[in-house]
Amino acid sequence: MELRVLKYFVTIAEEGNFTKAAKELHVTQPVLSRQITSLEDELGVQLLERGKRKATLTEAGILFRKRAESMLELAERTEKEMADIKNDFAGEIVIGTAESSAQKIIPDIISSFQKMYPNTRYRLIAGTADQIEEKMDAGAIDIGMLLEPVKLDGYEYIRFPYPERSVVLMRADDILAKKDYLTADDVKNLPLLLPDRKEILQNTEKALGIPMRKLNVIATHNLISNAAFFVEKGLGYAITIEGSILNYDRERFAYVPLHLEVYTNSVLVWKKNGVFNPAVRKFIDYIIMLFEHNNKC
Repeated sequence: MELRVLKYFVTIAEEGNFTKAAKELHVTQPVLSRQITSLEDELGVQLLERGKRKATLTEAGILFRKRAESMLELAERTEKEMADIKNDFAGEIVIGTAESSAQKIIPDIISSFQKMYPNTRYRLIAGTADQIEEKMDAGAIDIGMLLEPVKLDGYEYIRFPYPERSVVLMRADDILAKKDYLTADDVKNLPLLLPDRKEILQNTEKALGIPMRKLNVIATHNLISNAAFFVEKGLGYAITIEGSILNYDRERFAYVPLHLEVYTNSVLVWKKNGVFNPAVRKFIDYIIMLFEHNNKC
């Protein structure tokens, strides 16, 4: 498989049309069609359903698009890293972050690191722990800020000493917003929006002491920012961590802590024995030095 052909396929998937894709790629439509047919022959599966006006991904095509995008992203990054080494440039550091209060630590670390290595570039990618881990395994993210519970096999990590408490996000004018805390009895009959990570659902169930099947879960979400739209419309209440909503507009939203021993931590992770560019390696060493110093103080 050539990277050029992968780019052809991804562009068709994005445009949903051979003619538009050919125009975008500056090739003729017959050439584009032949390249995709050759790719399908090579793989032994059909990637696209060809209609008169629309090209639709098959099930195999959906999976292949995801893999192709990862390969193209990795190839582009590798080219940049080689150019950085050639030009004696510090390089790029890609950091993935989940929603938590520990996110605010990253700018502080970058600020001090940047004074020593001013030519370093940074790329920040937000997502769930699962999304960040997947990109780290694919080599598209160097360092991840994850919210526990997560599997740490295969990673070096630093656990941040900032416990996150569980809270219930609601409209600012909700009657429950006047409470100091909410108990399991308070939330068991509420229409709930919960994170869709299996580990967090299990922790929530255990903490509340209520089987998931007995909770009124109206929707799950991968990011609290998505669930907030439902909350604002008065459709439900979102259980989340305090650090993920600290900057929310207090005229629109309120949150009340759960009166339970439910705390979690953020961890900064990177792959064991990972192959990193010089900038990433220096950044990791710098983080380790900072935390070792703080622990001694």
